[in-house]
Amino acid sequence: MSASDSQDPAEKAIQDFARITGVNEALAHFFLQDFDFQLERGLNAYYRQMEKEEDTTEASAENDDDDDDGNDSDVMIIEDDNSMEVDNSETNIPTNREPKQTSTKLPNPNIDKFPDDITLVTYNVDGLDTGNLRTRFQGVVHIIAKINPEIILLQEVVDEHMDVINEVIAPMYHVITPLNKGMPYFTVTLVSKNISSRTLECKPFANTSMGRTMSVFEGYWQKLRLVVIHSHLESMREHAQARKAQFSECMKRMEANLDPDTLVIFAGDLNIRDSELPMIHPQIKDAWIAAGSDKETRYTWDNMKNSNKGLPNNVRYRFDRVYFNGPFKKVDFSLAGTQQIRKIMCYPSDHFAVVCKFWNPVN
Repeated sequence: MSASDSQDPAEKAIQDFARITGVNEALAHFFLQDFDFQLERGLNAYYRQMEKEEDTTEASAENDDDDDDGNDSDVMIIEDDNSMEVDNSETNIPTNREPKQTSTKLPNPNIDKFPDDITLVTYNVDGLDTGNLRTRFQGVVHIIAKINPEIILLQEVVDEHMDVINEVIAPMYHVITPLNKGMPYFTVTLVSKNISSRTLECKPFANTSMGRTMSVFEGYWQKLRLVVIHSHLESMREHAQARKAQFSECMKRMEANLDPDTLVIFAGDLNIRDSELPMIHPQIKDAWIAAGSDKETRYTWDNMKNSNKGLPNNVRYRFDRVYFNGPFKKVDFSLAGTQQIRKIMCYPSDHFAVVCKFWNPVN
């Protein structure tokens, strides 16, 4: 048997995809995994996407002179073709369509069921630690690729990460980053392009001294309306008052989106201690608790298990959290990034990634 005969079909598809399209194998892997590594399906989808992006670029170029008002707002809102409401005063994407006053929901009579499941990863990637930065982030990307989630929420991203994100991850995801970062680190919100986007928004908290923001994605997948609220709240114990106010602001955004057909999620590195939590709306669930409160997955910044910072092993917090409400009866909660990268003998980050799978919808 020749080497080519024994080659894994997925690996061969990745190599062929990279050779045909000219992208690297990491991007080929990330793209093909959405098509079960079927080369022809992947290539067809890839070229359709390239054509769509070229059309969008040309349309934007034609409208730039007319629609660029020089607004350098800290709020970014992007509306796609399915949008039914456009706020031109706060958008940095030119549009030649008039705003339409409609319901906040976009019913589609041809889609009458929820998706079977939806997976989220939230991960503080510790970009402020420059040690082994590139190798550690390669580990992060490897973890994400294995999970293949619909929603990726990253905190403490730095500019050095963005080339990899833009090349390997972003082609398959809607992306939200702050327009005016103000700090050397920031959040990146990514939601699969299988989910049609309605709005993408990122705005700074009024009380932040650390450049912290609230990002919001709203979109639709089959019957499901999806709202994702992502934040990295103010750090350190002495900033508890600011953090609690930010937490409450995000919770109010959640409460405004409670609806039987909506999966609304608030997640990220919240830096919140249990003693700081306010009363939470009874319909909003903590994913770790809803999944059974497994003690093995409680702490996401756990110096007993993670040696990256060299801190005492009794320093353990549940900083990274996921709150949700929606039409899914079950949620699985697990941690990723819990193994060291062998060649550098450290973990991808000082935080562990939180992985939540929402499943068993009420159809």
